[in-house]
Amino acid sequence: MIVKRIRGFTLIEWLLVIVLMGIIGATAAPLFLRHDDFEEKFFLDELSNMLRYARKVATATGCDVQIRYSAPNVLALYQRKNCTTDDFSKLVPSPFLLAEPANMMVEIPKGVSVKGNFPFYINKDGKVYNQFHLQPKEIILQLNKRQLIIDGFSGLVYEKRML
Repeated sequence: MIVKRIRGFTLIEWLLVIVLMGIIGATAAPLFLRHDDFEEKFFLDELSNMLRYARKVATATGCDVQIRYSAPNVLALYQRKNCTTDDFSKLVPSPFLLAEPANMMVEIPKGVSVKGNFPFYINKDGKVYNQFHLQPKEIILQLNKRQLIIDGFSGLVYEKRML
């Protein structure tokens, strides 16, 4: 009769694994708990997409699009009710219409501040102009440690990270 010995892990091996998991957990936990950087980056991407969409709407409809605050922590896209006259009071619909109609708005997360000269506009040619109807070289939106830059002539949106 052959007897097989069942071998398991020793107590020292188990303790070593637990200590290693503790060290890895202690170094990795701050990365998962500090999500402000992730929120800022996700918001920056969402705002970039909104500005690119505003340019597409302006060129497709032939009507100017205004980017401004609709609430203290919400940026939204607006168009004129009559395209060439009236004020900018018509909200631009979102391209993401799932269950019900929604408007193109982005909410600014807590801990993220947006500094820039609002409102600004994108015309039917995709060019950007400010509230004084002047076309600046670029419009800079400051988001904590990052900058979102909109080229005044082309409407190109790109990110510049500050150190």
